[in-house]
Amino acid sequence: LFFPTVFGLALVQINQFVDTLIAEIFLPGHGAVSALYYSNLLTQFPLSLVGTSIATAILPGLASAVARDNGAEFVSILRRGLSGAIYIGIPASVGLVLFGPDIVSVIFEHGKFTAEDTRRAGLCASLFGTGLWCYCANQVQVRAFHPRKDTRTPVRVSAAMVALNLALNLALVGPMRESGLALATSVSGFVSFLVLNRILRKRHPELDSGPLRRDFYLS
Repeated sequence: LFFPTVFGLALVQINQFVDTLIAEIFLPGHGAVSALYYSNLLTQFPLSLVGTSIATAILPGLASAVARDNGAEFVSILRRGLSGAIYIGIPASVGLVLFGPDIVSVIFEHGKFTAEDTRRAGLCASLFGTGLWCYCANQVQVRAFHPRKDTRTPVRVSAAMVALNLALNLALVGPMRESGLALATSVSGFVSFLVLNRILRKRHPELDSGPLRRDFYLS
């Protein structure tokens, strides 16, 4: 189960690799790869702190609920994990969207890193930020399949999203350059969130959006 589990969780890393590859091929020698790299760094801290941490914390509870065939407890833990990831992930996304260029400037703009480099990396950071909350929530949603030893579904969704990201990259790299690659990654993350959420709600009808919204407000 190890390798399909890793692939199912590694959507953001795979998409970033594809982004870099497309930038190398279509935008060589223009700083596109560096802009993507530095802007990507800003997404890793909230993604790890929010998405990965919450998903790792709830996994034992999900597995215990499945082992005891307690569907209500499983859904309750999953809903709490999702509401937590979304509650913290959305402000992180908004912060990166609004202040991406400023954060890049404060951290990276020195030496050979110019104001133009900040502008390009900052725009990419803001576009990555639009999908950051989705990738945080996806970490939680993918974990929901693992206690039942269902690694096939997340792998299929990840494979489809990698294909979608590649198609969007090829469509957007021309008119938007490296910022189009960042936008493509966020769009594929959002679509992945919708697909995984739909599958989970189909399997667990009690996981509807009403209680999730209430959990969000109470948080």
